[in-house]
Amino acid sequence: MEFSSLLVLLGGKPEFWASLLSTVTGKIISGPELLKAAERVINMERMINAKLGFDRKNNTLLKRLLTEPSPNSRGARTGC
Repeated sequence: MEFSSLLVLLGGKPEFWASLLSTVTGKIISGPELLKAAERVINMERMINAKLGFDRKNNTLLKRLLTEPSPNSRGARTGC
């Protein structure tokens, strides 16, 4: 899982994750810079998927994730 997905899943303030990444890598990065980098990763993934023939109709979660109940109350699924 790339860092941009981790940001989305864990939420929180970008500044916190930027400081964490800066501590681990030694490269100073701000919250807005981290969000811009995550956006670039997502856009690159979309371009690669488009080149491979995938489009918006393929951009969905697995059916299992949309229908099975959550094992706990955190992130409870509604069945959409």
